[in-house]
Amino acid sequence: QKAIEEKLPQVELVLSTGPSHMIKNSLISGEIDIALTYEDEVINKEMRCRALIQEDMFLVLASRKLNDKYTQLRTLSSIAFKDLRAYEIIVPHAMDALNLMLLKYEKTAGIKLQRRATFGQLMTNLHYIVDGQGLAILPSSAVYHLENSGQLKTLTITQPQMSRKVIIASPKDTP
Repeated sequence: QKAIEEKLPQVELVLSTGPSHMIKNSLISGEIDIALTYEDEVINKEMRCRALIQEDMFLVLASRKLNDKYTQLRTLSSIAFKDLRAYEIIVPHAMDALNLMLLKYEKTAGIKLQRRATFGQLMTNLHYIVDGQGLAILPSSAVYHLENSGQLKTLTITQPQMSRKVIIASPKDTP
């Protein structure tokens, strides 16, 4: 940040995080000039976008046996999307990009997931999952550190494989 301030003193660099729907609204309203966010139909139509990476999505659960209803899941390495309907899944806010993506996958597969309301932000939800209190569908970037430390197990979601694009977005009328 110091290098940017020295080279471009007229530029103010502020880094912040938030739910994807709030980032989208801030970008569209002009409150922010650039965002790293997830592919979204509204952003794609109203903004200049460039895909940076594509993330695979995984079913995430506690790696230790803390809840008998997840014992069978711990023996698997993958699960078909349609089979997720048998489990309650922690889902984000209704306007969050992840929730909107799940709705599209449900429509395509002709199923309805059992939804459990979020407990708050990502880290709070991860604490509940590590404690065996739920399941979630998340990208590897959100959970790799907990998987590497043996606290979480991830199952690849198949039929179809789930993924999402991370994009950089800015208003079309800015340089």
